[in-house]
Amino acid sequence: MKHKHLPFGHGFRVVLGDERSQAAQMTLAPGATEGGPDNRHRGADQWLVVVAGTGEAVVDGAKVPLREGMHATKDEL
Repeated sequence: MKHKHLPFGHGFRVVLGDERSQAAQMTLAPGATEGGPDNRHRGADQWLVVVAGTGEAVVDGAKVPLREGMHATKDEL
């Protein structure tokens, strides 16, 4: 299994990947947003881990509260 240390900064960046998958990290400033109604990843598995802070995600049109320590797949949200 590969391990990677993630030096959290600002914005979005891919940290690992190959032709079939990728892992990325996203850091948002307080009050910032990312994506929008057209931001879709059909046919892709996604995992979400909240390292610090709180926020809100919109998944299939439903608002989902996010909090530190939370981890889930899109289907679990």
